[in-house]
Amino acid sequence: MLYFTIIIYNYDIYSILQHKINLKPRKGGYQLSNIVKNNNDFGFTGTGAKDETGNTHKAKSINVLNRDTRPMIDESGSNDGLLKFVKANGLGLGSGRVTQSEKYTKFARYERLDPQNWMGMTREYVFFTKPDLQIFNGNVLNPSIANNTLFREAYDRYHSVLESLSWSVNTHNPFVNLLSNYKRSNVDIPDISTANDYETSKNILGSSLFYRGTSYESDENHEFSIEFEDTKYLEVYMWFRLFDEYERMKHYGLVDFVDDSYLDSKVIHDQMSMYKFIVGEDGESIVYFAKYFGVYPKMVPRNTFSDLPADGNIKFTVQFKASFVEDMDPNIIEDFNEISNLITKGNPRLGGYLPEFGGWSGEYMHRPYIVKPSNQQTDMNLNMNKNQNNSAFYKDGGTTALAGYSTILPNRGFYKLKWEG
Repeated sequence: MLYFTIIIYNYDIYSILQHKINLKPRKGGYQLSNIVKNNNDFGFTGTGAKDETGNTHKAKSINVLNRDTRPMIDESGSNDGLLKFVKANGLGLGSGRVTQSEKYTKFARYERLDPQNWMGMTREYVFFTKPDLQIFNGNVLNPSIANNTLFREAYDRYHSVLESLSWSVNTHNPFVNLLSNYKRSNVDIPDISTANDYETSKNILGSSLFYRGTSYESDENHEFSIEFEDTKYLEVYMWFRLFDEYERMKHYGLVDFVDDSYLDSKVIHDQMSMYKFIVGEDGESIVYFAKYFGVYPKMVPRNTFSDLPADGNIKFTVQFKASFVEDMDPNIIEDFNEISNLITKGNPRLGGYLPEFGGWSGEYMHRPYIVKPSNQQTDMNLNMNKNQNNSAFYKDGGTTALAGYSTILPNRGFYKLKWEG
């Protein structure tokens, strides 16, 4: 059995009909040639029929849905036959696609296939903001830390790891890139549900009413785990090991604060924020986003070294705790861009569509940022993303259209996760 992809006008490509058919070219796509029944089989227009190139084809038995529902499709130069088949079988394609009006004002008698709006493949990106452990005093170790042999050696051997634990050392790099680059699992997020319902007093018959309680507790006190891969230099492991060592010293009052503003302003210096973005199959349209507040690791995966894998690929899972979780709030996008704007700007052309690759580069990127679905060129985020020639680079790959609100899309457009190389 052969499978052909059918392009209906200029809509997406879907392999939906398992026909052995003759595809005739036409403007804007292809149309089905006549399909007739021939000796209980379906084939081209009769056994031995010739196509436009003069090639002879033999009719072959095929299966469309099942033997009892094989359709007779005769377009006769129009799309009416194909449209009837699509609608009769609940396929939301082409002219028979599911419309917004149908979704909200009508009922589907049967389950309607809606591939036009399927999610497709997705990818998760996670960004950790740096804590600001009081490890350094300028470019040297905090004197109260310098007495610890682990930190003293880490200053020489794992200096980059120490810097990724202390934001004040380099305020132009607010993210823990190491953790984002070596994350190997998706991050759990809690459901939103009511903790308690309210019950009224019972009446004389013993009946009572219930009212829905609040769901705020669902956003609090969330524990989750992330799997990481490590290098042979144990850089990821040492990040968690040094974090834990600092927390031990702080607990017993062995750390002197270099920046007293944390104490004066009651700012928690040893916790992070974490941003979670899920992008669609185009690699940049954000379909879901969330922010975790007050994040800190609860463990050091030392048990990993009880039995290392034979292939030498070191992976371990770390338990985290977050005080609060929020999702789909546009303030999260603003917060992320404000933090990202601290990073020195890179080359936007390297982070965009590269014609020589026919897509996006797989190289390491310098800075992420998010473009809002707005056509207003005065928008803060769009202004932030200009190169030295003042030419906009917030364009979709291979097109000249701005990333803006679209009246065609149900959500009026997506936030776009963009990169600078």
